[in-house]
Amino acid sequence: VFQSGGWPNKQDVNLDLKRYIEFTISPNNGYKLNLSEFNFSCGAYGDGMLKVDYSIEKNFSNPTTILPPTLINSPMSNFSLKGFLSPLATDGQVVYVRLYFYNTDQTLQILFKEGSNVGPVFKGSVTSSSTTPVATNDNVTT
Repeated sequence: VFQSGGWPNKQDVNLDLKRYIEFTISPNNGYKLNLSEFNFSCGAYGDGMLKVDYSIEKNFSNPTTILPPTLINSPMSNFSLKGFLSPLATDGQVVYVRLYFYNTDQTLQILFKEGSNVGPVFKGSVTSSSTTPVATNDNVTT
């Protein structure tokens, strides 16, 4: 139990935009990215707030929120974030997704198991960004 003059109340602690975990994804030149979901599992022991934004600007100007401030207080929770613009990025443009965890002295844990395909996942499609027809290998032998 903290007495007056101890740790601040959670509502007194503000989001620090300089502290985040960042993920990126980008289509190759000649393609556009249609991102439909960003999925991850995370947890915390103790109460904390999680907020997730994305931007296509390297300096993260003009971000879009895909998860408003949400209480995280369980060992592990699954998130499937949707609502991305479509197409989101074209010809090598980078999409930056930032997770902000705040209002706590606890640690955010993101589930990742190397080699077992478990961890943060982007879902969507990549299509040609060119208006020039793309040749398809459609040879037929008769």
